[in-house]
Amino acid sequence: MSLSYLATKTVESDDHEDDQFYADLFASDSVDSSEMSHVSRTDVDPHEIEIRVKRQLTLAGVEPNRTLEKLRLTRSAISGSTMLPILLDLKFKPNDLDVYANEQGGEVMLAHMHDEEEFKSVKTIESTGSSYTRILRIHWLVKEDHLVNLIIVPDDNPVVAIFHFHSTIVMNCLTGYGVFCAYPALTLNRKSISNTGVLHTDESRRRADICYTKYISRGIEHQPHLRHHGRWAHHQCGADKSCPATIRSMHDEESLWIGLPSVVGVGREQAVYNNSESVIWSLGGWECSPTRHYNMTTTISVPIATREIVPALEDSDNVQHEGEDDLLLVSRSSTL
Repeated sequence: MSLSYLATKTVESDDHEDDQFYADLFASDSVDSSEMSHVSRTDVDPHEIEIRVKRQLTLAGVEPNRTLEKLRLTRSAISGSTMLPILLDLKFKPNDLDVYANEQGGEVMLAHMHDEEEFKSVKTIESTGSSYTRILRIHWLVKEDHLVNLIIVPDDNPVVAIFHFHSTIVMNCLTGYGVFCAYPALTLNRKSISNTGVLHTDESRRRADICYTKYISRGIEHQPHLRHHGRWAHHQCGADKSCPATIRSMHDEESLWIGLPSVVGVGREQAVYNNSESVIWSLGGWECSPTRHYNMTTTISVPIATREIVPALEDSDNVQHEGEDDLLLVSRSSTL
């Protein structure tokens, strides 16, 4: 996870699962890392992805079909570590399930977790501004040894939150219609880079470093900058779709959406966003080019029909600074 506190809130207590149990459980699906060195979007099997989705939801203590239905109904999304066993078939069990919802959808999802999934609320954490950037509140729900974090965000489209995570490896989400991956060229090949535009304090960097160590132990090759990955050593900064300085959109040609085969008759954009708004973003940090400009992580919500993503992001004049931590994150809203 990310967003300062959420980036690492479970990292010290994560991975207390029985490693041998899960190694045995997933043995039939094991993939040699050497076979993953050149994976492309065309290698992804939607049927296998749906199997993994339902397996991970079951392991998280929720009924898969009911949960997917509620994600569609509430326009919510699941993100965090749960997405890596789905996309990469990594052999670990996440310690919790992170559900992102707007305020209206969050009320419905909370009732669903109580009434249908039999989770109990144990704590609600209200936002304190700087510590919970882009988060209104977090509901902690438990059932036996399962933990669900219902994370309420101020944006109508809760997917906005993933672009403020600490690194690209976790910029993925599950909607009720399918799986979204923001940086497939990196992620599908188990590579990651830092989103340093949200890491401006010693504490945020410390927490992120713990996360990086965790993902490296799970087979992810993490680097602070894209140019440190050999394939991208001489990439064009601001143009390569894997570059953090490049302005991206959820509906551009690089974004990967893997539809669930059991869901039929749904167009690509409706399936990804389940929402009237898409997201345009650019990650923060030092540019790779010789000019070495520094950028802040920036997001903007726009109607799905919007296609001129560069003018939309550059011309948006409704810039919101998040409390006293405006160096941590700049979020832009638009009514284009």
